[in-house]
Amino acid sequence: MANTIQQTLVEQTVAAVKALYGADIPESQISLQDTRKEFEGQITIVTFPVTRFSKKFILSRQVLK
Repeated sequence: MANTIQQTLVEQTVAAVKALYGADIPESQISLQDTRKEFEGQITIVTFPVTRFSKKFILSRQVLK
């Protein structure tokens, strides 16, 4: 079965979250939407579920300073 661009985007987003924040997130937390007309592009990756990991990462970095 060939990967679609959407599946590749989801897989790479999960990998990026793991690499950047050390967090394992299920693919089901990544959502793709059609990009709104006022913006360029065709697909938008919705990153709201990832913000909690990025905030924890920033806070942990501040504690280490």
